[in-house]
Amino acid sequence: MIAPAEDATDVMEPAASAGAPRHPHDLDERLHPAPRLADVVGPAPWVTPALEALCGGALAKAPGDRFGSAAIMRACLDDAFLALP
Repeated sequence: MIAPAEDATDVMEPAASAGAPRHPHDLDERLHPAPRLADVVGPAPWVTPALEALCGGALAKAPGDRFGSAAIMRACLDDAFLALP
């Protein structure tokens, strides 16, 4: 039987000692904003400002830029679907 680790740092310690990040959130990518939907898929009629807002709020890395609640995200989701051509 394998003994459970006391905490997450015990599990990730070997990678950290090898020079790898200790935690996925320690990566430099957290400093860069998530790409805009239009930049990923290119110009498309279904990439509306409402859908950009939905994706931006869902993928925001800074907590203050994310949706404040599921109800707010749901309202944004409704707006995005209603805005589709």
